[in-house]
Amino acid sequence: MKRILPALILVLFTPLLTLHAQQQRFSTWKAELPGGEYIVKLDRIASISLHDYTVDGTLAVSEMTITTDTSVTARFYYLEPKQLSGVGGAGDGAMRTIQDKATETMRRLNQDAAETMMNEVIKTYPLTTHAHMVEYRMTSRDSLKAAYDSATKAWLTLRNGTFKEEE
Repeated sequence: MKRILPALILVLFTPLLTLHAQQQRFSTWKAELPGGEYIVKLDRIASISLHDYTVDGTLAVSEMTITTDTSVTARFYYLEPKQLSGVGGAGDGAMRTIQDKATETMRRLNQDAAETMMNEVIKTYPLTTHAHMVEYRMTSRDSLKAAYDSATKAWLTLRNGTFKEEE
């Protein structure tokens, strides 16, 4: 009886364990965005990061990166003008004037064109074109954080997840 019980347990639970392992292996995270869709198998993700940086002192970038055990890296980011301050005296006034002029110019643009420009990935070959890099521009920092939370939860639990950003 002592030998039969472990064998019986193994026979009964092996199909369940196999099914669970297969479900985890085929679990995915999907992002549905105005600029396209991204789907990744959760067991292929090597890391997920969320970080902020400044480009050329003028743009504040919030970025989520998903690296996999393949050659493809996915980059999700939100851009906004860096708040310029601390120049002092007349410099502060000049900076405010430049920011005001930029804001006014954006307001004067056709609304559809302005929205497209603010929400699409813009690349300049060869400076910003990278092999094996897929990029998605998010509409807000909050949306980027929600995508990060969704991807991280799916990855850590190995359960399917979906994030959808509305246009």
